[in-house]
Amino acid sequence: RFPKGKMYFSKDAHYSIEKFATNNENKIYDYEAIDSNEDGTINNQKLKETIIKDVKNGITGAIIVLTWGTTVRGAIDDVEDITSFLIKNNIPYYCHLDAAHFGGIPQNQINAPCIRDLKKLNIDSIAVSMHKYIGTARVNGIVMALSRQNRKVVDYIGQEDSTFLGSRDYLPFSTYQRAKEILLRSPKNNYSKNIECFKNLLQKNNIEYSQFECGNIFVLNKPSDRLCKKYQLATFVDVDGKEKAHVIIFPFHKKYIIEKMVKDIKEDK
Repeated sequence: RFPKGKMYFSKDAHYSIEKFATNNENKIYDYEAIDSNEDGTINNQKLKETIIKDVKNGITGAIIVLTWGTTVRGAIDDVEDITSFLIKNNIPYYCHLDAAHFGGIPQNQINAPCIRDLKKLNIDSIAVSMHKYIGTARVNGIVMALSRQNRKVVDYIGQEDSTFLGSRDYLPFSTYQRAKEILLRSPKNNYSKNIECFKNLLQKNNIEYSQFECGNIFVLNKPSDRLCKKYQLATFVDVDGKEKAHVIIFPFHKKYIIEKMVKDIKEDK
């Protein structure tokens, strides 16, 4: 839509976004990684100031990738505030929402970070990973856009190819059954029961943590390598230089596993 536009995303956005915009560290697209707030959300004020400056310098079209549940902290960008600003200032834009994790949470879940109204957010497209919260057997992602894009018809597959890489690895029956199980059959407290259990155990054992409101990602001080390997904990270095690990709590986790992990972290040497 905007061949002479500029792409904007936060420094906490998924690493693949910057990878997509570069080739061997050379920019394919003009882009800028915007500073994040301490909680992992994009700095809205910095983003707005940057866009206004670029518009004055002749950039035509803001291409914005926002996140609904960042990889490390589960932070949710204030999407509506940003798109309202763009509309108010008559700035042409395309806004894509990366909702890989939280986008799969059904709306019936109590206190979950659900996306309830795409039109209210004024975005153009959204991406959801089927293998994360929904939990399909294969690694698959879905991109949904408000406007239909006509793609080349490939005669020997008998359809248009709308995929980015041409891959069509998909298990329709098992995916449909899994989606029905999560979206239609899950009890309303399914999302939060393990989260509350884990949070209460951390507080009871005086283990420091941070958690984005309503999220299922907990950031802790990094335990030993032994425990990180045992529980497959992803680790990273925080902005203050401290080593951290994040724990993602899902409804399918067994209570005894959660209790054992907290006990192990408490007793970790």
